Amino acid sequence: MNTAARISALTADSPPEEVSAVLSAAASAAETASESEDAALTTALADGLLALPASVSTTGAGQHLCRLTAELAKREENRARLSVPSLLRRLVEVLAAAGEPKEDVDDLVQPCRALGNLCYEGEPARAGLLEPPGPAALTAAVLKATTAGKEGVRAREVASGLVLNFINDYQAGVDWAVDSESLNRLIASCCDDVTQSSLLRHTLVAAAVVVDSPRREALLGSRLAALLAVCLLPQREPSVLEEALETAAAWCPHDEARLALAHGGVADSLVCLLPAVNCPSEARALLVELLSGDQAMAAVYRRGEGAVYKEVRRWLAEGGGAAETLTACACDALSNFATNDDHATGMVRSGVHLDLVPPLKSDSARLQMAALSLLRNLCLPSANKVALLETGMLDHLLSLSVVEQPALFKTEE
Repeated sequence: MNTAARISALTADSPPEEVSAVLSAAASAAETASESEDAALTTALADGLLALPASVSTTGAGQHLCRLTAELAKREENRARLSVPSLLRRLVEVLAAAGEPKEDVDDLVQPCRALGNLCYEGEPARAGLLEPPGPAALTAAVLKATTAGKEGVRAREVASGLVLNFINDYQAGVDWAVDSESLNRLIASCCDDVTQSSLLRHTLVAAAVVVDSPRREALLGSRLAALLAVCLLPQREPSVLEEALETAAAWCPHDEARLALAHGGVADSLVCLLPAVNCPSEARALLVELLSGDQAMAAVYRRGEGAVYKEVRRWLAEGGGAAETLTACACDALSNFATNDDHATGMVRSGVHLDLVPPLKSDSARLQMAALSLLRNLCLPSANKVALLETGMLDHLLSLSVVEQPALFKTEE
């Protein structure tokens, strides 16, 4: 008798050991099953759920049921068939019965895998998990995973994946994640241990999901900004760094979020990241975007004493000694600082404009445009105009207006 037939042969009177053995064998078979075998197992499980004894959820058989479901739910065509109330109820029961994660014990891991895979782009599973006692069981699972210490590494990884799949493009799931503090717990867990790459990526993407929802402001008081600041340092692995940049970029268009990121040290991390070898190009755009908000920019400027302001000021002062990318980024960032008249006046007083001569004389159109943008903002306060003229800035501007290449015009016949 093949594995699918053995599942179909189970009844409510089947001994617990037999149920456990059959489901264990089915889970192992599903790990290497062909597409046709996979479909047969899915059919057998879906058809045989009501015949399984009620005790399956609270015995070792429950873990095998979760492992089998997790494997079968990797295929999109199986998820809809398995997202039925009877199976979801069993999986939630196993999740609720799971104890604290311990070394080599995956009581929490398997139900999280099963539910997480079913929830991946699976509206029926997510709606079913939202039915009581699903939310309470899920909240308890996240709490267990995030307080489990070093033994809970794998549990945190799969629990965060389940949370992400549950809330992605699903507002009711976002409401649960915010109201239950589950997402905040994952963020705090990431801050406490930044070595768990999968946990970091899942949590960062989940935070990006929330920014597009009406519950965005609820995360502003969390440790999200601190987490992003830690993830944007040069030593982070590329996949984590990429997710952190995307998440921060998603939050940056909102003024209140920009201010939170500025206070959380994101700009400080970015100025550490930008000089690094193979720094992603998105980092420069993110720093400039972060400084485009008046409040965030002022919080970073700190009356000319901010570490970020001093660092980008140094990039410009180095002139030819700094990479073109850094010099251009310095001009763009300083241009945002100079949108405030008081800042612009102080910047001219400190001689920022004198460092614009090398980029203005550069052969790089990119550097020239960045320098001109900064100079334009420095010119806005009346007090600065005289100082700029006295230092000969007009002569440098006039030299840029001389074009050796004559203009060519095409006449129509």
